[in-house]
Amino acid sequence: MLSFFPNPYPDELLYSLISRYHIRSGNISPKITIQEIFNSQTSVATADLPSNLNALVKNLKYISNIQVNDLMYKHTLLPFYKPFISPERATQLIKSMKAENGGNIHTRAGIMASSVTVPRYFRFCPKCLEEDLENYGEPYWHRLHQIPGVLVCPKHEVDLQNSTVPLQGFNKHEYYAASLDNCPIISNQKIYSDDTQQRLCVLAKDVEWLINNHLPSQDVDWFSRQYKSLLIVKALA
Repeated sequence: MLSFFPNPYPDELLYSLISRYHIRSGNISPKITIQEIFNSQTSVATADLPSNLNALVKNLKYISNIQVNDLMYKHTLLPFYKPFISPERATQLIKSMKAENGGNIHTRAGIMASSVTVPRYFRFCPKCLEEDLENYGEPYWHRLHQIPGVLVCPKHEVDLQNSTVPLQGFNKHEYYAASLDNCPIISNQKIYSDDTQQRLCVLAKDVEWLINNHLPSQDVDWFSRQYKSLLIVKALA
């Protein structure tokens, strides 16, 4: 059982929560941390769709009321992927996230077959980082900033920047907390034209709405019907 655990910040990845616990625990070895959290030394530090969540919630029951669904829907990327897979696959995905062995999670989420590029490094918004330091005394990894296709911060409408922390670290069991050292700010960075920037902001805001509204999973026929309806609307316009 855990004797303490950090309170989550708004839109904080579970990965980030665990990395902050690792620092506060004083543990030298990352395997000691994952043993304390997951009752296992083989759990992998996964940013997007972690597994073994039932074990974590069980270890938190005497110090926190947080439930496994809170972790999955508020602090992982499950709400981003779930609406686009069938209900059956979504059920299997959720079971894998709760269970100790989550080796098939990314296949069930459709990530392995996707053509969308997954970020190589944790990303951050320099404005959010400054606000986090002011409000909480430390930066953290925002969930929205790590989602594939989100390239700008919808709150500040600035480009996201790469940290020096790879999403798949050199040590697969180690969690790396956000810091000023691994989040170097590039001043006056501007990658996109104004028009592209606005389009990317709209996309980021749409994704933000998606992950915060817990849409149900849909089957392929549902998307086909929506697409056909859109074509009819365009034809009549």
